[in-house]
Parts: sequence; C-alpha cells; structure tokens
Amino acid sequence: MCKPIIFFECEFQNIIQIKNFVQTIKKLKNLEFNNWTIFDNYGSIIFDNIDIDYIFKFINYIQFQNEKKTTRTIYYFDILTYHDKDLEKVNNSISKYNNFIKN
Repeated sequence: MCKPIIFFECEFQNIIQIKNFVQTIKKLKNLEFNNWTIFDNYGSIIFDNIDIDYIFKFINYIQFQNEKKTTRTIYYFDILTYHDKDLEKVNNSISKYNNFIKN
C-alpha cells in the first residue's frame, strides 16, 4: 500500500464542506495516518503531532469566526499528515522550514 505524505488546505464555507473534511480526516486516520501538523493560513505551525480531535476543535474555531461569533484571527488552515515511517523525514523537513522562515 502506498503511504504518501499528504498536505492540504482546510478552507470551508458551509456545513457540508465541514462534514466532508471531518469525514476525510477520519478516513485518513483509519488508514494509519497518525501524525498531524496544522499550519495557519500564513504558514506558521500552530500544532505539531496532535490528535485529530484537536483538528475538529480547530475546525469549530474557524467556523465560529465564519459565523462572526468571535474575532477573526485566521481564515483557514493547512494540514500535514503522514505515517509513522515518515516521522524522521517530516521532522527534518519541518526543522529546515522553520529555519528558512526565521531567516
């Protein structure tokens, strides 16, 4: 089975899109994508190696902003997910990325 590293944007405008994202994230988790990193829409890491429940909470946070129930801080976020076999490779890449954006 192919086990790619997956990076995608999580931007939504309605409840159907939210449900589709939640369903996709759950399917990926069932396929043993156990590592999750969240970036804000500016490219900064918000959460690293988190459980998917935090992703769902973050989706709710963005939805509250979309519904104007709280102050807008970001518009969407990006998700990086990968299998345990890629942990070292991804950590090295994230470290290089962090060094790049600091300079």
